[in-house]
Formats: sequence, structure tokens, C-alpha cells
Amino acid sequence: MLLKKLMFFLMCSYSAVRFLGLSYIISTQKERLPYPVYIAAGIGAIFGILLLCKRIITRVKMRELEIYYFITALAAAFNLIFIRCSRRIEATPLDFLIIGTVLDIVVSITAIVLAEKEQKYRKTFARSKR
Repeated sequence: MLLKKLMFFLMCSYSAVRFLGLSYIISTQKERLPYPVYIAAGIGAIFGILLLCKRIITRVKMRELEIYYFITALAAAFNLIFIRCSRRIEATPLDFLIIGTVLDIVVSITAIVLAEKEQKYRKTFARSKR
């Protein structure tokens, strides 16, 4: 239960920061990054905001949080590879909020692995209690 709350809090903060960064960069310097980077980052941010809205109405399942973290890891990996293969840019810290870093990938994969282990533990613990 604590892991789910932590994952939800990280998702909310990560989505909010990424959404605000996207809004700022798109409104001021639209041509700074390639468009596929904006799209990949936007998908993760919008999915996080949708999960936040769902949390207001009903409960968010652990599987949905895992999907969110998988999408953010995939988006960060795509952005890093796309930036590496495309034109050379001088990236600022604000750009890395949009692009993502290797640490984003590591945190996302770690969250997914911990969630899977907790679900496996809960299933075996529930079976042994019967």
C-alpha cells in the first residue's frame, strides 16, 4: 500500500513538472526540440494527468501505475535515442525535463519491478492465509 502511494505521488509530481515544462517550451521556443520529442513527452504527461483525474473519481489500480511508468520509461528511451540520432542540440536543464534522462528510465523500471514483487508477495500471502 505504501508503494502504491509513493508511486502515485511520484507520478503526480513527474507529470506536473513535465506538463509545465512542455507548456513553457512550446509557448516560448517551439523549434528548440524536434516534434516527436514533444509528442512522446506529452503522451506520458497526459496519461499521468488522466490517472490523476481518475483518482479523484475512483481508485487507481497498481497495474495502471505500472503502465504509466512503462510509458514514461519508453518515452524517455525514445527521446534519448531520437535526440542522439537527429540533429545536435545544446540541451538545458529545462530540455532534460522534456527529454528525460537515464535516471528516469531506471526509476521507472525499479518502480515496475517493485510493484510486480509486491503483487506476487500479496498473492502468495493471501494463498497461505487460507
